[in-house]
Amino acid sequence: MREAAWVLLYNIPALINEFDLREAGRGDVTGRLASLTGEELLLDCLIPALADAGPLELLPGRPRRDDAAFTAACERRPTFRDLDAWLALGDQRLVAVECKQLTAASFKGETVPEDADALADFARRQWRWLSDPGGWDKWDSYTKVALPLLPPAGRTPADVQQARRILAVWRPVSQDGISAFSTLNTTTLQDGRWVDVAVEVFSASLYLRGLLAAGVTTLAPSSPRSELLYESVLALFHHGPTPEI
Repeated sequence: MREAAWVLLYNIPALINEFDLREAGRGDVTGRLASLTGEELLLDCLIPALADAGPLELLPGRPRRDDAAFTAACERRPTFRDLDAWLALGDQRLVAVECKQLTAASFKGETVPEDADALADFARRQWRWLSDPGGWDKWDSYTKVALPLLPPAGRTPADVQQARRILAVWRPVSQDGISAFSTLNTTTLQDGRWVDVAVEVFSASLYLRGLLAAGVTTLAPSSPRSELLYESVLALFHHGPTPEI
């Protein structure tokens, strides 16, 4: 008899409950789950959110800092080096992605309100914090999304100059309090000088809440890397009746 087929899906209500609720005594568990799912969960939310751009491809390797850009501009290199992922859109435009979980259990995190107006206020408050211009005048674990980057294999520096930059976070963050995508403007190094660059901020929580409001309760992983991770974890455990010893 053939083994019944099964499918691996994210449970959207469970994700929201786990990562948007700050519960006494559970912060360590939530933190460990966030570390496990990490960038994979955020990428699995971001990729379908970008579906309007056509089929996407998760490219091998990570975006790497272009040290020559700092040398040409006589600027000191920061300690931050890599981003989390390269994506290629349907039109072959590159997307450089940096992921930050930022759950309710994170440092200075708090429970996300369920009331729609309160949720929108919360998302706008998080946006004001994240987009504060004073925070984008130095390199840190968030602003590194704007680092000058080396092109991935088979691509050119011109491709990188046209690339979208996306900072993907879990927490509800939105300029208008509703949209899963918001945009801020900062600068990067190019051809020995500082130039303007747009950074899109993507909120996985707001994206999933939008799906849930539309009646969608599950989400399929978008990359083989995610499926391999979760299937490998599940393989460590026995599922079903207690085995005979």
